[in-house]
Amino acid sequence: MKIIKYAIFMVVLTVLSCMEKEQKFEYAIITGKFTNTKGGELTIQSSSGFKRAVRIRDDGSLADTLDIADGYYIIRYGKVGSGLYIEKGSLINITADETNFIESLAFSGDYSELNNYYAERSRVDYKFRHGIKEYCEKEENEFVNLILSDKKLLEDKFELVSYVPHEIKVKEKRHLVYNYLEKKYMYKTFYHSKFAGKEDYVASENFMKDLKEIPVDRPEDYQYSSAYSYLINVLIIDPKAYQIYEEDSSNNFLSAYNKSVLQLENVTLRDLVIFDYVRGTLPEVKDKKVVYDNFIKITSNTETKNKITELYNYVLRLEPGKPSPLFENYENYSGGTMSLESLRGTYVYIDVWATWCKPCIREIPFLQEIEKKYRGKNIEFVSISIDNKKDYNNWKKMVDEKQMSGTQLFADRAYNSDFIKAYKISGIPQFILIDPQGNIVSSNAPKPSDNKLIDLFNGLNI
Repeated sequence: MKIIKYAIFMVVLTVLSCMEKEQKFEYAIITGKFTNTKGGELTIQSSSGFKRAVRIRDDGSLADTLDIADGYYIIRYGKVGSGLYIEKGSLINITADETNFIESLAFSGDYSELNNYYAERSRVDYKFRHGIKEYCEKEENEFVNLILSDKKLLEDKFELVSYVPHEIKVKEKRHLVYNYLEKKYMYKTFYHSKFAGKEDYVASENFMKDLKEIPVDRPEDYQYSSAYSYLINVLIIDPKAYQIYEEDSSNNFLSAYNKSVLQLENVTLRDLVIFDYVRGTLPEVKDKKVVYDNFIKITSNTETKNKITELYNYVLRLEPGKPSPLFENYENYSGGTMSLESLRGTYVYIDVWATWCKPCIREIPFLQEIEKKYRGKNIEFVSISIDNKKDYNNWKKMVDEKQMSGTQLFADRAYNSDFIKAYKISGIPQFILIDPQGNIVSSNAPKPSDNKLIDLFNGLNI
């Protein structure tokens, strides 16, 4: 039946692609072929909160329809991603090699020139981030020349794209400026002192000049450019929030942050900034009602109010005492599969991790000590890897080399596994504690290196 459905779907795609472009459908079509893959998922998301996973079959093919608004999106595969322009009625085809996704990524179909430019932009950013030592150990003038050369390369390539929607053309030209400034900020704040061995490095006045001239009235850029949204937060919002926090001891940081955001004169930008902050922190903070009520009071945007209200109502289901979401039939390193239900009757401490996550790996020795201390007690220790399928062998190798104890499981769909999405996990490691009845004790429990974990266990008489 699945084969028949897929064949029918491909026939529909062929028919649609042959129709005249004047007939615009209420959905977009995305197809593609990945090589050297065992299957997986491609994620398409936007800054407004839209997120959709497209399945890559075991043979590397993908085909799906998207009920999607016209505009700019980010596609992600594993830890890397690229920009994507898509409209209703468009047909987008993607090809890539899983072993070298960014270098091999290519588009055909509608808006292929623009999307191939976005792929090239991702390659330039990837080169910077993976060669950051070689960039940032240089002196200021040489560093600036390097990143200006990258910027000029992309500007020239963008000019060659034959058709770009007007609003994208304006935003992309600005993004390249913001991207250049973001790299300067990273050099100044984090990396030159580290890689050049200059602990007392202070950026020159000339180097800092354009970092002090970030416009604070462009909400459209905040939604389009990750570099602009980053700069608004680190150069405008955060410094003012810390100043308010330090000047008045009656402020907690949330209050200081809210006061800082309220000083933005552009109301639309203000709403976007606070929306991003609350969306990221609400699943993890203890007093969710305070954060939610403050957001509702501050924002004037009905759409974001509705989105945060929906999120708030959902995360309340992850409060202590609520039934835990379940996982089923996760592969067990020791053989067979395991489901959470099979652990009913004992406390379960879950470590959500991945082999590529350095903070996760730093916790492993601490977790092993905790496991030894509580061996024979009424608690099971379960580690769930959310590595992609291509890293399956890395997972088995690391479990073996580090002699990882407890129960070692491999999630079925990495970050897109239902259990991971149900817990709203957006960053790892994350630790979860579940009681013998299958109810949540903590959806964001202390990590093994934190002494508060022992306090928590003692309070439960484990």
